[in-house]
Amino acid sequence: MSPNVRIVSIICCVAVLAFNALSLFATTSQFHSYFSGASLVVALALLGVMLVNPGKAPEPKRAKAEAARPMAVPAPASNQAEAEIASFLATLQERGRLVDFLMEDITTYNDAQVGAAARVVHGGCKAVLQEHLAIRP
Repeated sequence: MSPNVRIVSIICCVAVLAFNALSLFATTSQFHSYFSGASLVVALALLGVMLVNPGKAPEPKRAKAEAARPMAVPAPASNQAEAEIASFLATLQERGRLVDFLMEDITTYNDAQVGAAARVVHGGCKAVLQEHLAIRP
């Protein structure tokens, strides 16, 4: 129960309680006091339940992780192939967030969330491959 709903519920319950207590003093029929007494008991029970059972607390919002930024590859690389691979992997990370996706524990997410993330990664990595490589069927 959200705090605002809880406050409004308590105010309404107290108002019902007060009106029913006042109606007990002005009887108009022989069953009026029974109905008023019953609604008084229900209002007291509702107030008791709301005060004793506060409900579930809202789940805390997950902090969004900042995307890892690719590090600049050192200029004097001992092996040119290693430098090119690292540069290409950094580009895949920058445009497609491939490394973030692969390193994330996806067991905590449902299939729809994983699918949405995979579409973003797929689109970014596909653009990098088309830009840097000439792949033919």
